[in-house]
Amino acid sequence: MKWLVLPDRPAPQAMLRAKPNLPVHAASVRSRRPPAETIQRALLGKAATMRADDRFATRADTVEETPEPSRGALLQRLSPRDRIRLLAFKPSHTSQGVRSPATLLTLTDRRWLLVADDEEGGTAAVECNFDDTLLVELTEILLYGQLRIDFVAGGTAQACLIEFNTVTEDLYREAFRHILRGVEGAIAADPSDKPEVMPVIQTWPIMFRNAVQSTLPEGSHPVAAVQWEAVYGGFRRELSPAAALLSTDHELLLISEERGWFRGPRQAKYG
Repeated sequence: MKWLVLPDRPAPQAMLRAKPNLPVHAASVRSRRPPAETIQRALLGKAATMRADDRFATRADTVEETPEPSRGALLQRLSPRDRIRLLAFKPSHTSQGVRSPATLLTLTDRRWLLVADDEEGGTAAVECNFDDTLLVELTEILLYGQLRIDFVAGGTAQACLIEFNTVTEDLYREAFRHILRGVEGAIAADPSDKPEVMPVIQTWPIMFRNAVQSTLPEGSHPVAAVQWEAVYGGFRRELSPAAALLSTDHELLLISEERGWFRGPRQAKYG
């Protein structure tokens, strides 16, 4: 299942200077900030180590609970003005010989920051204001999850991603919704203000209904919605997966199944 959300607002001015066909990669955004020692005294007071799960992402309540070297890299980029809303640390893991780095995602009231480690013990960091965030994409396939964020830095469109186990999907869905609220300038939305649901959505397969409920930020007001089944061609080859498109007063939400290359129409029906 894949969620793709396009915020409904004009593109940042920096995009007007972006060159086409540039490689997509993560790069840090440099800004003037106080010395790391000053930030560390303001935020920590003392050092501590987060008791993180060896396999799954963990939510930290304070910066001092996050492990090194991610904590040190984060402190170098935080400002005393930042009000931290969410800290999500995911340990590194290796699957079929491919290493997924440890990541520390930090969301504040005005921007997001991502720190990733490497095999040599170093770190790379990327940060961006919500105003320069272009697109947020959440993908879940069985136990594999991925959060991708497209943004503008240095006049070019760039992207970064976090891979995670869907056992901790709630943590990254919360981050997903938080970034959307930040892009919309509604970071302080009332959590009790649940998104509205159009009557037509109640007729959709249950997997799409659940995706809408779990993805839309609080206070969203759906305006139009449509859902369609998978399209098949010759030799029972799937041409297009089942999907749904929903627009609200702030977002355009696309939900789709993963495409299957050679399979017949599903016999089981959802809902």
